Amino acid sequence: MKKLVRNKIPQIIADSGKQATYHIATRSEQHDWLYKKMVEEAGEFHEDPSAEEAADVYEVWMAMCEHHGLDPWSVIELAAEKRKLRGGFDDRIILEAVK
Repeated sequence: MKKLVRNKIPQIIADSGKQATYHIATRSEQHDWLYKKMVEEAGEFHEDPSAEEAADVYEVWMAMCEHHGLDPWSVIELAAEKRKLRGGFDDRIILEAVK
């Protein structure tokens, strides 16, 4: 059942009368666990496109930015610039070929 969980989960488990076994990921482990968590959360959002699931994706994304030394607000600004230059994904364009 190994998976990355939010910081307060071990205490929440303890408060429920159960005992959690866990370890703190090394910096090198964290990279892989964050990626796995993002895939998990994106899958959950795919199944249930709700604000709650979107918030989970966002939280993992924030952790990924922090892990890689990126300022999330700078990333958001860059995304806005790219949207202005290249557009977003809201027109649902599926590129099928380029000749």
